[in-house]
Amino acid sequence: MLYMLTGTLAPERVLLVRTAADPRLMAGTMRSAVWSMDGEATIPEVRTLQEVMNESVGQRRFQMLLVLLFAAAAMGLAAIGTYGVLSYR
Repeated sequence: MLYMLTGTLAPERVLLVRTAADPRLMAGTMRSAVWSMDGEATIPEVRTLQEVMNESVGQRRFQMLLVLLFAAAAMGLAAIGTYGVLSYR
């Protein structure tokens, strides 16, 4: 599993680590490894790559859900309208 360490002072700096263990359990080990190289580094959050990907596509997913709902409503109204015209005839 991949997960990320991001810093507040340099948010473009990301450390990706692949591990077979639970990423949340490895967070302390990774922090101490980073602090051994740079004692002033801040690591505010540890997130899995899946969490990062879900966050990045969340808004687009919501927009597509709205488009799908409006399309379904339009199809339903078109079907009702077609039925109404054919039954009147």
